[in-house]
Amino acid sequence: MTDWQKMFKGVQTIARSARTIAEGLNLTVTFARNDVNEYDDSEYWSRVEHFSSQFPTNAVVSWAREGLEKLDPSEGWGFLILDLGDCPDSFHLYKLECESLFAEDKLRGLIFSESAVEFGEFAGCFDATGADAENELYSGEQDELTYHSVEELEDDILTWNVGSYDYKGDNGYLLWLALGSLALMEPLRDLKYCNEILRGCDRLYLLSGFEEIFLYLATVTPEGLSFELPDDD
Repeated sequence: MTDWQKMFKGVQTIARSARTIAEGLNLTVTFARNDVNEYDDSEYWSRVEHFSSQFPTNAVVSWAREGLEKLDPSEGWGFLILDLGDCPDSFHLYKLECESLFAEDKLRGLIFSESAVEFGEFAGCFDATGADAENELYSGEQDELTYHSVEELEDDILTWNVGSYDYKGDNGYLLWLALGSLALMEPLRDLKYCNEILRGCDRLYLLSGFEEIFLYLATVTPEGLSFELPDDD
């Protein structure tokens, strides 16, 4: 059984530590090799280490820019979700239309409480709690900012259903979670770009993960990209 808390905590640490995507990928390989019970395909990680410099990272970063630049920020604060799919197979950046019903302190309490947050737990973040919160969450619309399939990358490692390098279980999940998260953050390392995206919004929380489970990645503010901790409150 996948230890999502451990994987997500590892990616959080990588995202906070890496200054570049290349450095982040190196840290990801090290993280995998330090836990061979969970990430058991040594050949896969040798290929990642050897070929990571040839990954189409610019394409993935361009997907992030495409989504970020379509954003119509909420007043005060907001949050974005990067869904990296199942297997994994996508780069889907969106915001929830019901975001305005959320209480920021409740969202912060949730995303800082543990590394892996289940989507259904967002129902507890509504400003006015009630029986309809879960229905509102699941039936509400998504404001889709960008959607791409890993097949577009045509990469033997990243595109999991290619040739002899098929679905790689937790190994593939870890790699795509790390790369997708790092790619989302990459444009936001530029202060000017942060302010262009925010357009007056005070702060924007970034979440990434897979379909129903997500991690807090970073916060975008007019001062740049920051990495908050639970005891920052």
